[in-house]
Amino acid sequence: MRTARAEDLAAVARLIEAGFVTSIAPGYDVVGRVAFRMYAHERAIRARLAAGALGLVAEVAGEVVGYAELQGAGGALGGRDHLSLLFVAPDRQRQGVARRLLAKAVARLRLMPQPPPALTVNADPGALSAYRRLGFVATGPEAVIDGIRAVPMRLPLGGSAEPVPAQTDREQGHERRGDAEQRPLAPGQGAPLETADQRQVEPPAA
Repeated sequence: MRTARAEDLAAVARLIEAGFVTSIAPGYDVVGRVAFRMYAHERAIRARLAAGALGLVAEVAGEVVGYAELQGAGGALGGRDHLSLLFVAPDRQRQGVARRLLAKAVARLRLMPQPPPALTVNADPGALSAYRRLGFVATGPEAVIDGIRAVPMRLPLGGSAEPVPAQTDREQGHERRGDAEQRPLAPGQGAPLETADQRQVEPPAA
C-alpha cells in the first residue's frame, strides 16, 4: 500500500470504471451514471489529489488492484475523515485488498496531529454488508442525490489502526436510532467495497 502517484491515475480510473460497470451502474439512472463517471474520471481524481485529497493504491506485481481516497467531510479536500472512494479490481475482490487499504488509511489518520474520532463513508447500498464487516455502522437511511444512491456510515477509529469489530444488524439498528448527529448526504460521496469495491459523487463508496 502506498500513496498514489501521477502515473497511477490512468490505471486507477480504469479500475474504478471496471468496478462501477460490474457492480454499481445497473442500479443507477442516466444522471447517476454520468455524475459518477465525472467524479471518477482521471482528470477529476488528479485535481482532487492536487487540492489536498489523499489517494492510496494497492499493488500486486506492479499492477494497481485497489484504490482508496480520503478527504474531509462535506467535500473539504484537505481533510482526512471521509472515505470518498474505495475500489478493488473485480478479479481481486474478496482477497482482503479493501481491508488492507482501509487499515492503511486509518494508520495514516493516526499520524495526524489531531486524529479524527471516526471515518465516514456514503456506501453503495449493494456494499452495506461488506462495510459492516469492516466495522462501519449506518447512521441514516439511504438517500438519492443526482441519481447517486448511498447510505451514510461511520467507522469509530478506537485506539488501533485496525477496523473495530463489525456489529450485527440489530446492534447497528440500535445505534442508528440513538444517533443524534445524522447529517444529510452530500453529493459525490461513497465507494463500492469488496462487493462493489466502491464508488462516489462524491459517489457512494461501494
